[in-house]
Amino acid sequence: MEDILSIPYDYSGYDLVFEEGTTDPSIYSEITQLITNHKFDVSGMEEYDALTKDPTEDSFYEFYDAWIDQLTEEGFLTELNYSVDINSFVLAVNGILEGIGSSNLLDVSATVKLYRTELSKYSFQGKPVGEDFKYDVLEANVVVAELRKIGYELIALFDGCDNNMQAIIPVDKIQTMQELEGRIK
Repeated sequence: MEDILSIPYDYSGYDLVFEEGTTDPSIYSEITQLITNHKFDVSGMEEYDALTKDPTEDSFYEFYDAWIDQLTEEGFLTELNYSVDINSFVLAVNGILEGIGSSNLLDVSATVKLYRTELSKYSFQGKPVGEDFKYDVLEANVVVAELRKIGYELIALFDGCDNNMQAIIPVDKIQTMQELEGRIK
């Protein structure tokens, strides 16, 4: 395996998969308040209302899709996958930071430069990696290191299929997020 593909994630993903008969739908309201810094109220969503009245897996997945779409549209989530370049990702992260009311933003140029410096240490198929190589794990690791310097943490939301959706929470809210995740299971 090439060295770049063996880089571990340096941040946490949270499993938000609903378990019918055991998960209280209000947990998703609490998660929403946490990741939006109380700037979005999920209780106004039709799909959330439906989930609270009929807490089945089918209702959850309808809610989840609408919830992710709405949070993305409102600027509280961004997608990170193999097709997103570092510059676009840092700009999206800064958009989230602004959306949650942070007065601190990442320096886009400096963060892109850090990514390219890290990237230069790796190879792919025995050849040095070019500076425009897109690798979501390395992008996320560089960004999370910069976020931690300003008191924030990058988190991935896992829906049972993928963990491409990224949010940002204050570092001091990590334990709260872990407790919320624990209440889902």
